Amino acid sequence: MNAVARANVHLQGQIPEMKMTGQACDISHICEFEWYEWVKYRKEGHSFPLPSERLGRVLGPADHAGHAMSQWILTDGGKVLPIQTVRILTLAEMDSLIE
Repeated sequence: MNAVARANVHLQGQIPEMKMTGQACDISHICEFEWYEWVKYRKEGHSFPLPSERLGRVLGPADHAGHAMSQWILTDGGKVLPIQTVRILTLAEMDSLIE
């Protein structure tokens, strides 16, 4: 919450962390994926009976598309989309023959 800009007149266009400490917040540790790494992603608008998480591959940060933290994801359907909700696979998922 402190690393995201909010529409608050008291923040004057800054993030809360910057306003309080005077230093920019480093969030790079939560957005680092290797190229073509297997990930699980969630696509908005999909609901039952489709699973909420799908398997895909990271192609890199999605500059000028979607949200600032979006990643280009090669989806299981072969499309490349800017996706915001992405996570790495767990060890169990990596070892799973089904995945």
